[in-house]
Amino acid sequence: MAADAAAMTDDQIREAVREILKANTHHGYAEEFQTPYCYIQPSTSTDPFQYFWDTCMHVFILTALDEHELAKENMRSLFAMQDEDGFVGHMLQWSRVRPAKWTDIFQSRPTRKLFRPHMSALIQPPLVARPKVANNHVFLNRDEEPLGERGVQKLLTKYCRLAGITKRITPHSIRHTFASFKAEAGVSPFQLKEWLGHARLDTTSIYVHIAKQNAKKVMEATSL
Repeated sequence: MAADAAAMTDDQIREAVREILKANTHHGYAEEFQTPYCYIQPSTSTDPFQYFWDTCMHVFILTALDEHELAKENMRSLFAMQDEDGFVGHMLQWSRVRPAKWTDIFQSRPTRKLFRPHMSALIQPPLVARPKVANNHVFLNRDEEPLGERGVQKLLTKYCRLAGITKRITPHSIRHTFASFKAEAGVSPFQLKEWLGHARLDTTSIYVHIAKQNAKKVMEATSL
């Protein structure tokens, strides 16, 4: 693929990437944890495992390809073995559990579970570990409470400042931009309504109207 990439269109590259990821996707069911698993193997022969870092990158790519359900399945599998203290090892061995090389043994915990689905005892960036809390929210503040609107605004202000962005940007403006771009890309009002959590379809239709206005301006600006 690398040799031909220069001659491929963006759509062809996207489809080639999608094909590779799906070909390397491995599904199964772990009786030990009473859970299905799904992950993308870096290599079906030499590295048929689920790696923390690889999974994170795969999820980003799958999301960009609109393969949202497959991305969710990969994330669920990544955290299916998570310890009570929040630890997740950098390598999860779901089906091929016997050590393939000496380093696999040194990375694992010396227990009887070595020959059952298990994860390594080592970690690699990115590190994800959080205490067990009484809610299922992903983003928490320093008090282990769900991250609120003001907390999001503070983080956004901080990173805009670090990026040298002087224009005032709010969470709502990012939400508005997201919806506008998706509408311009042809996403249906019904899908946008679900993503944005609107109660009424006519609220979502505002973005479709804006997209049509922008398309008209582009047509007029590029007319012969």
